[in-house]
Amino acid sequence: MPILNRTIAPDSKSIEKINLIKANEIDYKNKVKLYAINAGEQSVKKIDFIFNAGTWYEKQRLVSLITNLMLNEGTTTKSSNKIADLFEFYGATFNVSISPDTAYISVMFLGKHIEKILRILDDILRNSSFPQNELDNMIQNKKQKYLLDSSKVKVLARRKFNEALFGNEHPYSMYSEYSDFDLINTDVLKSFYSDFYSSSNCKIVLSGSVTDADIKLIEKYFGNDTWGSNKAIQSIKYKVKSSEIKNHIIEKTDSVQSAVRIGTTMINRSSTDFYGLSILNTVLGGYFGSRLMANIREDKGYTYGIGSIAVSYKHDGYFVIVTEVGSDVCQKAIDEVYIELKRLQDERIPESELSLVKNYMLGEMVRAFDGPFSIAESYRELIDYDLDMSYYQDFLDSIKNATSVQLQEIANKYFSRENMYEVIAGKKS
Repeated sequence: MPILNRTIAPDSKSIEKINLIKANEIDYKNKVKLYAINAGEQSVKKIDFIFNAGTWYEKQRLVSLITNLMLNEGTTTKSSNKIADLFEFYGATFNVSISPDTAYISVMFLGKHIEKILRILDDILRNSSFPQNELDNMIQNKKQKYLLDSSKVKVLARRKFNEALFGNEHPYSMYSEYSDFDLINTDVLKSFYSDFYSSSNCKIVLSGSVTDADIKLIEKYFGNDTWGSNKAIQSIKYKVKSSEIKNHIIEKTDSVQSAVRIGTTMINRSSTDFYGLSILNTVLGGYFGSRLMANIREDKGYTYGIGSIAVSYKHDGYFVIVTEVGSDVCQKAIDEVYIELKRLQDERIPESELSLVKNYMLGEMVRAFDGPFSIAESYRELIDYDLDMSYYQDFLDSIKNATSVQLQEIANKYFSRENMYEVIAGKKS
């Protein structure tokens, strides 16, 4: 057996393409669409239900969130305890979540129990009853969490930042008030549930070792007759009303730390510039070795962590730099952020740094397709934008072919200081 020489680094290989497993797409007669991803041989499967039922579609604050959270709290045939016991008995995990655009139900389970799991989910999607006692408990818990969160500078900064970018009546910035909890009742939840958790508004992603029998079971429970009201989902348009004031301070004099957010509205995943923007974001603050981390954390010691994010929603997007710093160095940290933004505009990224970032991003892309559930998550992201899997190959090609000249042009196009909003929650030095 040869001895491994650990003084010599292993050969590296260039990632030329990602082996994308194409989903088997099936349109059922009741308008449900299935994406079946047959990958892996493990006994565990995962099913995701996707609905256009995020905050974008609610007429009353909190309705989309509470409706989503209440789905497993009882049906006309089962109590919340009974549902929980059944999932536990079959070794399944049930999760719900929402984004501003979309609502999700996700269940991971042993493949041999698929029909039993689908039967429970069928009951949840057709017969959720939103019991008053369960709703009262949830509202009380959410109120307590709201009060706790409202004392945190990072929460105050996030709320004010999104409001400054989109306006306080836009779904991407419309945060709830304490009084909104008292306006939630079972009637508004049942109405939202009926209108948006319906067969005509449902996409399903099934991943794992998917068989023809599994696909037939999906059709049996969710692809034949209609469920929900099946009203046409209206295409709602909201106007972005950005604040005319670019700098906002939320005073919290007892805070040792100040939360800082700097950014602006931005393109979303549907724009071809989003590829280059993602690379720039990674250079600036998208990984542990980023410029913001190197400067403001490692060199200056102003913070334990700082990062930047290019957020993509279905109808819009934004770019934001996020950190918490000592109140005594808040302005110094902000000054350094703008220095790093200006560097991206004025200087080309050195080839050595760009190569490092490219390799990091390519590695992250490979990990994003490592296994059926990661592939399913990637599909979920594309479904929101009506994109297909060629998006990821195009993204990979854009990363490999990006030049410092192109990235400098994108930085000058999108990172102008005059477009940036600045929010501080805490004390500004």
